[in-house]
Amino acid sequence: MSTHLETSGNDVEAIMHAVRDHTHALLGRTITYTAEDWAASSRLPGWTRSHVAAHLIQGARSLSKACRAVCAGEDPQLEDPSHDGDAELLALSDGLQLQIELDTSAGELDAALTQVITLTGSLEVSPGIVVGYEHLPLVRLRELIVHTFDLEPTETVLTVDPAVVEHVLAFEARYIAQPHEPMELVADEGFTTHIGQGHRPRIIYGAAANLLAWLARGIPLPEATSD
Repeated sequence: MSTHLETSGNDVEAIMHAVRDHTHALLGRTITYTAEDWAASSRLPGWTRSHVAAHLIQGARSLSKACRAVCAGEDPQLEDPSHDGDAELLALSDGLQLQIELDTSAGELDAALTQVITLTGSLEVSPGIVVGYEHLPLVRLRELIVHTFDLEPTETVLTVDPAVVEHVLAFEARYIAQPHEPMELVADEGFTTHIGQGHRPRIIYGAAANLLAWLARGIPLPEATSD
């Protein structure tokens, strides 16, 4: 998989702001959840909303730990939260505890990311996926956007900050998407992202947020949009 993914200093700062804004939106949503709401099913098969929250908490903790190791000149070891038994235990917490953990883990990660983005290097964030330090905020932003969407399985519209949607879609295309054919994603906002390699890619048109929802969660695009 390959696509052009570059960020300037201003882009990184915008992405950091977007992480904070999407964190604030997530916390504003989850603070309203009752115990029954937390126990309700998410978009992910077999996961309740509390499982999604636990995944976000453990992901923030793991990335924070790796960033702190980088800043200390140590060898970072990023833990996979999906294989962490603590995440399953955390999912059993009550809503107040989950809310506190979402908030505090996000604050710790914000501080860690603020430090690491000033350095040069790369980190393997999951097997086979190596990301430059300047793109680490995109790792978290993508998680926040997609998993907040997962909390409401009946929603069909994915919300992304317009200032950073190009970077999030490019990140999804480069690091996460698993295409069976080369594709060219042409966003209504005026940019193009490529997935895979080939002389005759399938061309997909749509709003960037809709393209991201389609790539990340298979949400059908609103209209016939491919060539």
